[in-house]
This record gives sequence, structure tokens and C-alpha cells, in this order.
Amino acid sequence: MFDVSTFPPTQLGPVLLSLLALVYITRYTIIRKRQDIEGLPGPSRKDATWLWGHELLAFENCTTDMYTRWAATFGTFFKIKGAFFHRDIIIATDHAAVQHIFQYSDDYVKEIGMREIAGTNVGRGIVWAEGYEHAKQRRLLAPAFSPEAIKGMTDDITESSEKLESRLTNLVLAHDGGVTVNVADHTSTCTLDIIGRIAFGHDFRSGQSAEAKEIRALWERQVNASNTPKAFVGALLLRTFPILTSLPLPVMKEARRTREIVFGLAMRLLKRGYFSDKGRDILSILMRSGSEDGVKEKLSAKEILDNITTFLLVGHETTAVSLSFTLWELSRHPEIQQKLREEIRQFGRDFNYDNIQQLEYLDAVVKEGLRLHPASPITERVALKDDVIPLNKPIRTSDGQTVSSISVKAGQAGLFLLLHHLPRS
Repeated sequence: MFDVSTFPPTQLGPVLLSLLALVYITRYTIIRKRQDIEGLPGPSRKDATWLWGHELLAFENCTTDMYTRWAATFGTFFKIKGAFFHRDIIIATDHAAVQHIFQYSDDYVKEIGMREIAGTNVGRGIVWAEGYEHAKQRRLLAPAFSPEAIKGMTDDITESSEKLESRLTNLVLAHDGGVTVNVADHTSTCTLDIIGRIAFGHDFRSGQSAEAKEIRALWERQVNASNTPKAFVGALLLRTFPILTSLPLPVMKEARRTREIVFGLAMRLLKRGYFSDKGRDILSILMRSGSEDGVKEKLSAKEILDNITTFLLVGHETTAVSLSFTLWELSRHPEIQQKLREEIRQFGRDFNYDNIQQLEYLDAVVKEGLRLHPASPITERVALKDDVIPLNKPIRTSDGQTVSSISVKAGQAGLFLLLHHLPRS
């Protein structure tokens, strides 16, 4: 349970209290007048606190649990009370609403505070970028993710996967065939190896290199710290005062250190001229595409390195989480595991990229794992202009009307949940 007493005013300091007072005055007297979602259903105000709103309830539960329960009660489009006097926040699991947000992504952007955190953690790559900058980076990154480029990564992925298989096999044999394994440690090492190799041709040596150990240690501390009450308060403060990301706070220092390790590795390779005309890693592909004759627009060296950092720091852990949960589900459903083994075995041990495309049941298992356990199930967006969000499923407002769309004002924040299952009542 979150204990507000762990943050007495003497610790928060008079500056913080003054800032909170300023936020309250500004938001209550100005922003609330612009509220345009008063009629939306949602949890009772009695369940919220004056300072933390309903956001504390969401924090105290695992990932999307609270949102899923609310959705089962209030439908696929509702509101909750925001913390720190933030205007009410839309919570949407409605497929049409989520599709609308992504389709008009220039009109719905990340909150400034969250964007600054992304910039601090992984650099100003595609995760940080918005609008024209995002479209430009996505377009110029495309050559590195073409079908031909992905096919060229097969050998690196296969070799890293075989090392994982060997480690797990040896672990089981060392315990006479019976041992409980925390597979998350092994999948994280494997995906770090894979992305290190395909991103910029670097071998993290199955997690044993000095850089790999430091990256994983820093990342683990950041993940553990993100689940603490201080992190909850910190995220709310950063949302309200984005400038705080530039302060020398311990959590920001660790995030910068993680980015610096990967950025520094890629920079050293770049300075040595490591990339080649035949290199199949992302760094080599991007450097080649940017140096071709007649190229009018290209990514700068820093933009390339920021994206390499993004792929490694964001990609390796999210992939590891998805893989771990999929393996966990397979352990719970031995009949599915057996059917999957039979499909894979029909190609023997030397199957290639083209064979993998024929494994329809494997494809279904992977998609089901992602559906049940998405690595990043929530995205937060803010409307840049007044808009009307369509709904797939009509909802009933507090005044008894049934509506199939919702009007929102510029500045309205929303959490859009990629729930790939129907909330159960």
C-alpha cells in the first residue's frame, strides 16, 4: 500500500509545495473550464483522493489490471480523476478510438514530460520523435527493416538462439533433468546478444561482457525503481514539470548512463569505420543508404546512433518480456507445446528463414503470446486540437444519452490501452 506519510512536507520542501499550489490554481480555474468529457462514465469520485485522483489505484495494481476492471464496469471509453489536479483522463480500450489516435498521430502526441523521459533514456530517436520528425526518421530507417534486410539478420539470430538453447540444456543436465529456471534472465541475455549483433555488429558475449553486465544491472535497477512509490510521485511531477528531467536526479543519472554505454559503443565503431559495404547490421545499412549518390535527405550520425541506442535499450527487454511470457504460457499448456514441437521438427535442425515463414502454428503461438501479454500495453497521448473520437461500441453518458463518438478539447490527455482481450464483467 502506498503511504503518503513517506513524503512529509519537510522532505518535499517549500518549493515543491509552492509548485503544487500553482498547479492547483492554474488547472482548477482555467483548465477545468475547458473540460469537455463531463458526461463520460467512470469510477466514483469517492474512490479517488484529492491529491492522487484515481491514478494511485491504478499504480497499486499490476499493469492494466485496474483499467481492465474499470472497463468491465464502465465500458470501453471512460474517465478517471487525474493526480496533482490534472484534468480528468480518458481511458480508452475501444478499438475504433485507439485506431483513430494512431491514424491521426500528428494530432495526438506524447505528453511533454513522457517525451523528455524518452529523450533522456534512449535519445532522440524514433520513440522520442513526433510529427514531421517522426515521419522523416521512420522513412529513412525503412531500408534497415526491409524484408531483405531482416532475412540477412537470420544467421545472427540463429546463432544467439542456439547459444541460449545450449545454456538451458546444460543447466537442466547439470541438475539430473529436473530444475526450475527463471527463464527471464536467459531470454534477456539472448535478446541483448541478438540486438547487439543486428544493430551494430557488437558481440555482448552472452551477457558476459563488461558492457552487457553494466547495461543489465542499470536496467534492472531502473525497472525495480519504477515500481516504487517514489517513482509514482516522480512520474507525476515530471508530467507536470518536464524541466525536472534535466536535473541531476539519481534516476535520471542512471538512465543517462545506460544510454551513454550503448551510444559510446556505437560511436567508437562509427569512428573506426567499422561499417562496411557488405555489413548486414542496421548501423552499416543506414550508413550505406545515407552515403549513396543523389540522396537528398538523410539521418545525421547522431540520429542514427540515437536510434541504434533506442533499438537496443527498448527492443531487447520488451522482446525478452514477450518471449518469457510466451514460454510461460507454453509451460502451462503442454498440448500446445507438443503441437508446436511437431511442426518445428518437420524441418529438422537446419531450417532457414524461408522455412520459418511456413511455420503457421508457430506464427499463431507468437501472436497469441503478444495478444495476451503485450510488452507495452498502454500509450499516453494528448490532443493538440479539438477533435471528435469515434467509438466502435456506443456508450451511455451520465445524462442518459447513448453516443457513438466523443468530443475532446485541445490539451485533453488519454491513456489508450492495447487490450487484446475483452474485459470480463
